[in-house]
Amino acid sequence: MQQQQQQTIQQAISRIESSASELRSVSNQVQDQQAKSSFQTAAQQIEDTVQRCRTILNQMQQQGSSS
Repeated sequence: MQQQQQQTIQQAISRIESSASELRSVSNQVQDQQAKSSFQTAAQQIEDTVQRCRTILNQMQQQGSSS
C-alpha cells in the first residue's frame, strides 16, 4: 500500500475517533438519560468501527509488505 494511502486512512481514523470523543463529551453534558445512553452507544459503535478499520489497515499493510 502506498504511503499516501496509509496516511489518508490514518487521518480518517483520527477524525472518526475525534467524533466518538465529542459524542462521549456530549453524553456527559446532557441530563436526559435516554439521550445520554444514545450518545454513549453511538460513540461505542464508532469506536468499534475504528477498531475494524485499524485491523483492515494492518492486514493491507502486511499484504503490501509481503508482495
